[in-house]
Amino acid sequence: MIYTVPDEFDIVISYSWYKVNHGKISGHTFEVLDYYLFLSKYYRVAIFLGDGTSVEALLDLARDKYKTIPREEDILVSTNTKILKATNQTVIITDGSASMLFSMGGFIFCKNLIMFRCGKIDSFDSLKGKENVYLLQDDRVYEDRPLPNTINYKKKILFSDLKPKTKQGNSAFLYLTHNCRRYAIEEIKEYYDFDSYITCTSKPIPDLINSINAYIYTPVFCPGSSISSISRLDCSPRLIAECAFYNIPVHYYKIDYKDKGLEARKYDVENDFKSLELLQSDYLLTLLKELA
Repeated sequence: MIYTVPDEFDIVISYSWYKVNHGKISGHTFEVLDYYLFLSKYYRVAIFLGDGTSVEALLDLARDKYKTIPREEDILVSTNTKILKATNQTVIITDGSASMLFSMGGFIFCKNLIMFRCGKIDSFDSLKGKENVYLLQDDRVYEDRPLPNTINYKKKILFSDLKPKTKQGNSAFLYLTHNCRRYAIEEIKEYYDFDSYITCTSKPIPDLINSINAYIYTPVFCPGSSISSISRLDCSPRLIAECAFYNIPVHYYKIDYKDKGLEARKYDVENDFKSLELLQSDYLLTLLKELA
């Protein structure tokens, strides 16, 4: 199926969808919301959802977390889409997996393609030689520069639009999704003595920030699965930065391996927090102006 983006939009923001399972709502969904709300101050921006997430599900997520919510007419939804046709637009893919999408038979036809790199397993061979493709990555995390237009860039968060924390909360939070953090909660509880726990395995938790007073960060790993050591990379852990913003302590459970993504994010949280905030000075705006 081909989906054609209406000409009224300048930019389309999404994450890879064709035969790729993100568990629907993920950190990349929040990145889409952050960058949509930020870029909408300067451009006509659309959100494309091709993974089965509905308009209402995305709006509920935004209402729960942000002061501002997307315009419903800016959310484009299409299932079973193999080809995204955005001939006159710049497309931004927040999970960096456009190359994986292409290798699985999906395609994006667009004026410019910008990807935020996330992970080491993607092959960019299908995108080499394309002058209109830009790979934004944190050079502290990735040693290679696989595309000619590879640019050092740090993914940001729109802290200015996050709702304030209004309650202390009384639970520790565990993010135990089945795709990359498959741990038994009882195993983790043996290490801590919190009175109660909130666990997320798939669906987002409403009013999460007001419900918790701690976050237990668990390793990127699926016990018993075939996941390789190269996949043990948390490219830009979002929640530990949010916890710093809300003054919620983070506890690290069994981080006995090297994760450059986690290390870079922890460094910024502890030493350069301002650099994680989406501001008018962000390089992405400069790049978009150059590509206009």
